[in-house]
Amino acid sequence: MYNNTLKHVDWIDVPREIPINKESSYYMYHIQTDKRDELARHLKDNGVYTSFRYYPLNKVKYYEDGLQH
Repeated sequence: MYNNTLKHVDWIDVPREIPINKESSYYMYHIQTDKRDELARHLKDNGVYTSFRYYPLNKVKYYEDGLQH
């Protein structure tokens, strides 16, 4: 439902469809956007919970030098 609703929003990248021979727990629904903060603010202002859970590892200081620590 989310993919079908959001696929026409040009500033949101939705997840790929799950192959028919695979199963998902549907633990979370993730999207990617360059307008993350604006979207989160809009959702919060309208009573929708969202979070930023998994920070990109290439932006974590520990991994900056390719695990040279």
